[in-house]
Amino acid sequence: MKKTIKIIALLLLINTVQAQESALSEGKNSVNLYYGYSFAGSLFNAYNTSTSLNYKVSQLGPIGLVYEHMVTDKVGLGAEFGYQKTSVTWDYNDTYFNSSSQLVPYTESYNFKYTLLRAQFRFNYHFTESEKFDAYFLTSAGYRGAQYSLTYTSSDPNYAGSATYTTPKSPFIIGVKPGIGLRYFFTDNLGINLEIAAGTPLMCGGVSFKF
Repeated sequence: MKKTIKIIALLLLINTVQAQESALSEGKNSVNLYYGYSFAGSLFNAYNTSTSLNYKVSQLGPIGLVYEHMVTDKVGLGAEFGYQKTSVTWDYNDTYFNSSSQLVPYTESYNFKYTLLRAQFRFNYHFTESEKFDAYFLTSAGYRGAQYSLTYTSSDPNYAGSATYTTPKSPFIIGVKPGIGLRYFFTDNLGINLEIAAGTPLMCGGVSFKF
């Protein structure tokens, strides 16, 4: 993270010295496709205990799309759509006494799922003047819906079967994500992007298009 911040600061310094025509001007449009990083996977891995068997964390995303229209040479408005899904599975072995007072082993299996969907308005303020390099402050605000579910399966004959418990969608459905974004355009229409923000995703990067 510190190395990334140093690189960003260096790029901004170079851009300040070599000011040129802006990469995006009034009336232009752009689209960012990104894949990001969040703390969810790391947090769930931290909860792994010695009694959990076959513990596995899998994660899709955060993935997303950002559309922006430049209403002035400095200000862009648009929308951001994001999706993330995290799944945690593990087993737990235990025993019970049957009718003959024999100790019989059995297994419990768990599958926990967390999904996050975002559909938010986007405001970007561009503060660079370069034909290829674009830097901006960003704020995304709008819908942020999270949901959790837990599926439980047991081979214990006294409780054999499975059940799924799903929580209602979070009542906190409004989210705000401030941050900073960078783009570098290799051609007139194609580039790469990087964003760091106080929210989901914490950091993301991908491909950018402008038209």
